[in-house]
Formats: sequence, structure tokens, C-alpha cells
Amino acid sequence: MEIAQVLSEFTRVPTLGKALRRINDTRSQKQLGASDRIDNIRDAFSLDIDVRGKNLAIVDDVVTTGATVAEITRKLKANGAADVQVVCLARTPANLPHL
Repeated sequence: MEIAQVLSEFTRVPTLGKALRRINDTRSQKQLGASDRIDNIRDAFSLDIDVRGKNLAIVDDVVTTGATVAEITRKLKANGAADVQVVCLARTPANLPHL
């Protein structure tokens, strides 16, 4: 949220606050492989706002396999979002070891 707020101030594009809420107590993604991350995060979020027809951006600090942003995108599109973009500070290749 801190990153999104800075981007919002710079671009003058409003944030939606906490539009999503994690509803499943999922395991940490850190030690999971790509396919396990997808299974782990599936249906883990609830959408708390109306996104029909909206163009949205997901702001994340690091995207590794993309499982979380893919699941969030799926949830937003299933609820009528017109377009979803992903903005991240770092993209970690999934095949690199985690430090």
C-alpha cells in the first residue's frame, strides 16, 4: 500500500485502498515452487468493492512466479474489471535461488 500511495501522489491516480481481502490462511509462498504457489493462492481473496468497468493496476513490490498477481487479476476480471495491469518494483526470475 505504501508503494501504491506514492505512485498515486505522483500520477494523481487514486488508490482503491484495500479492495481485496485475504480470506484463506495460505502457507507462505516463499518456499513453494511455481505450481504449488498457484494451488496455494487459488481462491484466497475476497473482493470488497465494485470493479465493473474499471481499469485497474495491481501494485506489488516483488513478483516471482506471478501466481499471486495472476490470482488477483483472475478475481478482478471475473468481477467485471475492464483491464488489469501489474506494476512491480522487481521481477525475480523463478529459477533463481531466493536469497
